Amino acid sequence: MRRALVAALLGSLILVVSPAVASAHAELESSTPRNGAQLTKAPSSVEVTFGEPVTLDVPAPGIVSSAGTGVAATAQLSGTTITLRPAARLPRGDYAVTWHVISTDGHPVSGAISFSVGAPGPKGTPTAVTTTPGIATTLDGRRSGPLTATFARGASSGEVVWSHPGLSAPITWRVTGGATRATATGVLPLPGPWTMSATLVGRDMSVIVIRGTVRITR
Repeated sequence: MRRALVAALLGSLILVVSPAVASAHAELESSTPRNGAQLTKAPSSVEVTFGEPVTLDVPAPGIVSSAGTGVAATAQLSGTTITLRPAARLPRGDYAVTWHVISTDGHPVSGAISFSVGAPGPKGTPTAVTTTPGIATTLDGRRSGPLTATFARGASSGEVVWSHPGLSAPITWRVTGGATRATATGVLPLPGPWTMSATLVGRDMSVIVIRGTVRITR
């Protein structure tokens, strides 16, 4: 009987402690420009702020242009914020900012944001994303830059994680939706193959993960 009580107590402690442990890793809290922003004027600096102090890992934080090349910039870490300052004014185009940091619990965290400078160019025709499971998913264009993904599946929240061989970290879009479909908007800054992992959360708290691939052009 005593052993059963101890086991039950330990189980309850695990339930209480586990959420805190799961959220102990450094998470992106905000960025300037925000992820997916379409700017009329080039920023003089880019800031990414985490929910806790971090240390830099390798490779160093950097800015990647739509041509897939690194932009000359300096990176400075102060507490919870990384500030990148381009060596020259960013010309019109699409950009990604990537980082690799270590959280206070020693866990490595990688991520990226993307944004556009100047009026966006034509998106091209809508294109289908090949998915598993086979849920109809489309992008509202086929050219790199600001895009919207639409899922033929209802959801109230979620996220879409995009990966590209030219980026060292993934870009995340936030999902919004309704009863019959969900959407997510952001910037895919590079042409070529993109891999998608979309997590859609329904109003009933049901969860579905959709994986897919798509190729976009410049």
